Amino acid sequence: MRIENLPLLSRIKAPKKSPGWVVGNCAEAETFAHIPAMQESILAEAGEANTSVGTPEIISMSLTLKLGEPKDGLNLQMQAKPFCMLCSIARDFVEREFSCKLLDLRPS
Repeated sequence: MRIENLPLLSRIKAPKKSPGWVVGNCAEAETFAHIPAMQESILAEAGEANTSVGTPEIISMSLTLKLGEPKDGLNLQMQAKPFCMLCSIARDFVEREFSCKLLDLRPS
């Protein structure tokens, strides 16, 4: 389904040292699939608001969280995670295809 929503995923070939799952398996692929529609909407609104500033630059931010079991039965444990290898490749494809910078907000 994710490849249907973001067809450019089908153009990504997993490298030999890939994590062992298919391209589009992660939630990032689902998130990235929304970028074309968001970009279109933002550019349309920007054009209606002020056409004298030129084409606006769009930057998207992402924060991947690993959800763990609650330690005390109440609070869900969350840990920021970097993009996996395949998501990093997908991010590069999306950035090139849609001229939209995608920032990983995971603290380094």
